[in-house]
Amino acid sequence: MNDKVDIITDPSQHKRGMPHSRYHGRTGTIIGQRGRCYLVDVKLGNSKKTLIIGKEHLRLNSVSVK
Repeated sequence: MNDKVDIITDPSQHKRGMPHSRYHGRTGTIIGQRGRCYLVDVKLGNSKKTLIIGKEHLRLNSVSVK
């Protein structure tokens, strides 16, 4: 948990956890897991959103990987 991830929407996968297009390209933090999807905190303007996103739409942030 607490991994930084980039939200990259994969249009070929619609079944579960597809995020809205406004979150494409944003970076968030994994805070938990719900079933086969992950709970991701994303900052949007002055607010913080919690999204439920499938693993096929996430990739580890290259800055956080050593």
